[in-house]
Parts: sequence; C-alpha cells; structure tokens
Amino acid sequence: MLMSRRTLFRRSAGIAGVAAAPSSEPNPWQQSHDPFSALKSMTGSVERLNADDYLARQDNLRRQMARRKIDALFVAGGTSLEYFGGMRWGVSERLFAMVIPARGDIAYVCPKFEEGRAQEQVCFGTDIRTWEEHESPYEVVRRILKDRRTSSGVVAIEPTAREYVCDGLRKACAGARFVCGEEVIAACRMVKSRKELACIALACEITKKAYEAALRTVREQMTQSELGRAISAAHARLGAPPWSPLARTRRRPTGGWATASWHQGM
Repeated sequence: MLMSRRTLFRRSAGIAGVAAAPSSEPNPWQQSHDPFSALKSMTGSVERLNADDYLARQDNLRRQMARRKIDALFVAGGTSLEYFGGMRWGVSERLFAMVIPARGDIAYVCPKFEEGRAQEQVCFGTDIRTWEEHESPYEVVRRILKDRRTSSGVVAIEPTAREYVCDGLRKACAGARFVCGEEVIAACRMVKSRKELACIALACEITKKAYEAALRTVREQMTQSELGRAISAAHARLGAPPWSPLARTRRRPTGGWATASWHQGM
C-alpha cells in the first residue's frame, strides 16, 4: 500500500515520541527526597599511594626475585601491572606488557598505535618498545631480555597471563626458562604497608555503609539492576567509584530462584 509523505512523517513522529518517552520504571533513589542525602564523602583524608610507594614495591619484588634466582618478571595488563607500575591497562588481544628485570630498568611492550597512551601512563622507566601489526610482540620481549642479559635466565610469568601469550613467549625466547610468577608476586602482595592497610579498612567501611544505605531502598519486585544502581549511587556519595558487582546484572528480581544461583542473574 502506498503511503503519502505526510502520513509517513506523522507516523514517524509518533514512533519517535514513544521511543523518547521516559521509562515508567521507578528508580530507588530518584524519589521526592534523596535517600542518600545523609551520606558524605569519606575519602577526603585518605593517604594516597605515591611514587615512593611503588618504588618500594619494585624494590621488594627484586629482593623476592633474587631469593628465588629469578632474573625477570613478565607482567601483562591487569592488577599486577597496576600494583607494580601504577598504571591501568586492560587486557586485550594486542599485547601490552611490562618486563621487570632483577637488575636493570623496567621495559614495556606496546602496540605501536597505543604508544601515545603508554607514554602518558608509564610512570617508571622510559624504555617503551612498540610493535606493528605485522610484527611479533614476543620478539620484542626477546630483545628486551637480551638487552637486560636475562635471555638465558629464569623468567617468571604473571599467573593470569593467557596461554597463547605464554606459548608465544616460549617459542620466541627459546633460551629462557619460564616459571610461574605466582609465588614471587604473592610474596609481595600479601604483606601490606601501613598505608595499604588504612586504604583497605576505609574501602571496607565505605562498602558497609553503601550496602546498608542501598538495602534500605529495597522494595517488592525490585530488580537486581535497580539495586545495583542504588549501591553504585551510595558508593559515589561516599566518595568511592560508583561501581558495584550488581550494576552490570540483567533485570532480574533478587528473590525467588535467582537467590539460589546468583550467576543466573548475570
């Protein structure tokens, strides 16, 4: 059936109006009053980590490596990269890694198109070695180990490294002996400094208060995503990142069968 341009515009406008209409689903904190108005930031006086703290971690790591006769540690993106290097870099199919030798300067392996981002984030060392799409990042690692005179030594690999990364390292660096780095990393991370303990205690207290406040907004038929947003909002009011494990869940109720298998709600 033919449709006039006028009719088409009218119907399109109606559809757009429906799509743009606000959701009728109530949010637990968007009410006539703010249920989190009494929450105040708790992070104003926190003693943040500085360069000296990270250098102390690196020194401790080198002592731990020396005790175990490890010549270098290979760290891919993740929490250990942040712990030792003070930088956040997500895990990707394109390898970004940090090589910490027992003796010598830290070096980085970086995709060429990410070089600018790496230069902005790298806090320790200036040796950033890039690789193009047609090149092997593992060959870059091999050259780093050779320059640090550890190409025939023992290299620990961060335990969260993916298998294809480990395989690539073994093939490219045939002269090195690779071992799991879990023991040496754990030896560093399981012993906390005074500043770290204070941060952990504060994080626990913020989490406790955020959940207490969010749980007071619980109502009948409330979904997991609604509760997750409430928890995130409470965290933000308390000065922490507005994130919670429930914030990414699908819209499923927190009662019934979902409570017996929490991951079914993911």
